[in-house]
Amino acid sequence: VQKDFIQRYAEQNLHEITVWYEEDAVSGKTEAGSRPKFHEMMLDHEDNNSLFQGVIALDASRFARDLLVQETLFAALWKHDLEVFCANGGQVDKDDETDPTRKFTRRLFGLLAELERDTLYMRLHGGRRRKMAKGGYGGGVPAYGLQVVGRKGNAKLVPCTEEQSVIEYVH
Repeated sequence: VQKDFIQRYAEQNLHEITVWYEEDAVSGKTEAGSRPKFHEMMLDHEDNNSLFQGVIALDASRFARDLLVQETLFAALWKHDLEVFCANGGQVDKDDETDPTRKFTRRLFGLLAELERDTLYMRLHGGRRRKMAKGGYGGGVPAYGLQVVGRKGNAKLVPCTEEQSVIEYVH
């Protein structure tokens, strides 16, 4: 879905996508140095700066949901004279000393993305803890001797007969 949205944005704004870099399962808190595709993209640009002149993401939170990480990534892109675009909001402009509102607005949206990430974590973690306190299964690999029975909201941890006999034998 994100890729389709980015493709439409590029077509509507007469941008040609020459190469795709996709980072699967990378946390929004992950530092720039721990993002293999971002690193690969920057090396590709250094090797051939005519390969692409900008980067498009669905929105700024796709770069990072941590304001400092997001600002670091933007700065790295701008340092290499790359333009930054968000398919849902257009170009992310470099700071301009004559327009302090630009930096403020960009950082405000970065803080909102960070707040959204933290709120989502709080809700999910709190729900998992409440479920586990009621005897439900909260996710992850069950400890040896236990197994998951049921699915989704009805999943529970119960003793695994085969593994329980091994535990009894060992003790």
